[in-house]
Amino acid sequence: MMSKRNLELDKLRAFAVVMTIVVHAVRVFFPWSFHPDYVHGSSVMNIWANSWTGVDLFFVISGFIISKMIVEKIDELKNSPQGLAYFVKNFFLRRIYRIYPVAWIVFMFVLICAAFFNQSGQFGTFQNTIEAGISIFTYTFNYYFAYGSYKALTLSPYWSLAVEEQFYLIFPLFLIFTTSNRQRVLILLAAILMITFFIRPFSKFESLFLTQSRCDGLLYGCLVYYLSIQAWFKQLFSRVENNVFSSTLTLLLVLVLSSVTALGFSNNIVIPLACLVASVLVGLSAMEKNVISVYTTLNPISDYLGSRSYSLYIIHFPMMTCTQEIMYRASQYYHFKISSDLTVAYILLASMLTILGAEILYRYVEVPFIKKGRILFGASNVNVKQDEKILGLQGSFN
Repeated sequence: MMSKRNLELDKLRAFAVVMTIVVHAVRVFFPWSFHPDYVHGSSVMNIWANSWTGVDLFFVISGFIISKMIVEKIDELKNSPQGLAYFVKNFFLRRIYRIYPVAWIVFMFVLICAAFFNQSGQFGTFQNTIEAGISIFTYTFNYYFAYGSYKALTLSPYWSLAVEEQFYLIFPLFLIFTTSNRQRVLILLAAILMITFFIRPFSKFESLFLTQSRCDGLLYGCLVYYLSIQAWFKQLFSRVENNVFSSTLTLLLVLVLSSVTALGFSNNIVIPLACLVASVLVGLSAMEKNVISVYTTLNPISDYLGSRSYSLYIIHFPMMTCTQEIMYRASQYYHFKISSDLTVAYILLASMLTILGAEILYRYVEVPFIKKGRILFGASNVNVKQDEKILGLQGSFN
């Protein structure tokens, strides 16, 4: 069970959410350079425009954390059916309290905007938003988004939440019906190989959003957990006291993670590479030896972003869309042309709205409901502050 907050994982969350926000900003935020598809070229901007692997980092983190939360407890309770049922039920209920309040408040905000604040049409149609809401409620938004020609683009980050929630429904049952860690590891490896060499290569582009072909990051995270509980694991490194060394190593690994998508390889190669790099990052953070770090001057920023990564992830796209609507209305009222000359204004307004929205969500929705869920559904041996950090993809990307 998790007993304390892993600050190194927080830093990885900060990197993951920044990667996600940047790729959305570069690809679909600015009206004069809207390009949701792959961007060709070898410039630095090409790397930023294609660094969608932040979601894979989120997936690996989530797989690792959820395993660390429940594997040991489920194994302890296997001989107590009543205690096991109680624990699993409360696990699901705490997930609801952790994920849904923020998700539904942001959805309602988008629904209201689609109806009453949508002269530019950027929020999509009211009907598509309702359809998206139904799929969000039923954990199927990733399928709706993929097969619905990417309707409800403002809600696109919810696709990864759907993948995670589907995984959370299955994973406790997987643990209950398997008999040993060895058996579990072999099944997880077999599933990863099946996805990598059979399912994804023979699927269409939409498979990037479908659970059966994109859940491997979560499976890698589970494997990292099983690696981390080995007696020899934490002996691999001594504690790193040189912050410059650890920060440089972390940034290099994050740069590799963000740039593998810009090399022009097939997604069938890119996604496994991204999951492997993300697994190295999460594995290093699991040691808690200060291997994953940021430069001292950046610590306050990374801590802030990491602690609010879920709220930032959910709210950033709606706030980008709000910015587009505000600028469109201003251009109509003041008769100016929307062009790249407004880049700074777009960035500043979207940044302010995103930070404000995330802060409100974090302080007045996310944290209070996490605490409420813990009061109602127990698990006193898991620290509330730690659970505040658990991403429901939290995660997610795209």
